[in-house]
Amino acid sequence: MTRTLSPPKPHVDLVLSTPIVHLIGPANDDNPNRSRSILHGHVKFLDHKTKWQRITLSFHGRAVLTHDSMGNGGSASMDDAFAEHSQFLEICDIDKELIIFGGEDTIEFGLHLPFDLPPTIRTKYGFVEYTLIAKFSAGSFKSARLQKEVVVKRHYLPNAMVLVPTNEISGCRNWFEWVMEMPKAATFEQGEIVIGAKWSCEKERVEVKSVETRLEQTETIRFKVKNTTTSVRLPSKLYPITTYIPPTFTDELDTHFLRTPILPNLTFPHIFTPLIEIGHILHITFKFTNGAEDLVMSYPVILTDLPDIQANIVVGGGDDAVPVDLGLPEYSGELPRYGDLMTPGASRQTVA
Repeated sequence: MTRTLSPPKPHVDLVLSTPIVHLIGPANDDNPNRSRSILHGHVKFLDHKTKWQRITLSFHGRAVLTHDSMGNGGSASMDDAFAEHSQFLEICDIDKELIIFGGEDTIEFGLHLPFDLPPTIRTKYGFVEYTLIAKFSAGSFKSARLQKEVVVKRHYLPNAMVLVPTNEISGCRNWFEWVMEMPKAATFEQGEIVIGAKWSCEKERVEVKSVETRLEQTETIRFKVKNTTTSVRLPSKLYPITTYIPPTFTDELDTHFLRTPILPNLTFPHIFTPLIEIGHILHITFKFTNGAEDLVMSYPVILTDLPDIQANIVVGGGDDAVPVDLGLPEYSGELPRYGDLMTPGASRQTVA
């Protein structure tokens, strides 16, 4: 009879109060929030016979582009060392030592994290991930190592009560004049993007037959080839069209609400990392009677989710006093800043 050896019991344990870190606003120095988050947890000693002397906590973050995405970028020659992970960038490396007093069962900790961490993401072309590592030392011949995955989320609105900034968009084309209130951001919890629009036209010549809105999700990767930073637009996704039919009798004082649903299961939030960027564009198409030419407009919009109510975010003045800053770019330096997403020539994938 073969005896199965049971795995050795651990001498220590690493426990996080929550593995999710919440940050608010864009990751730049102009962000008025500059919100910091605290990663809370504790270490637990399960074997009191071992006299631990030192604990070192290390918080690591990295951004990686895969080999396939580099091939899509048109790089002909690749270093063999990057056959699996073509581009690697260390985001952060934070260490903290805990003092051990004799007879303690647990030691609690709170690790302050930088406000400019990019969010955790994993796509077909790369990923951003974070890990908390605890190293235990009990002299020269006794050690232990534990690690936990940490998820960083970045939110561009602090709560559902804030007033979302809007852009007033107006224009005139021959016999048609319009003005719209375009929100700079929308939340997954809200479930839709709502535009308030007014228009007027020479009704003896033409009328608005319908207004179509459609959301597009774009993805851009950045990498270095021979000390040159290259930015490549990947195939984007086009989501279903939403059609608004105006009432039969309207005048120029009427406000029309154009609603575009947000599909949370198919849509990423706004993502900006040093190597991967995901953005969204809302396309608006006015269709007219009498065979008049369509009027097409496209505007960027930030899709975001809201932080958990219990999220531990350190912001001066409380949530009600948090200013909303949706101004981008987010990163500066040698990597390109947040740019115009409406790059011509990029292919698209339609999502049914």
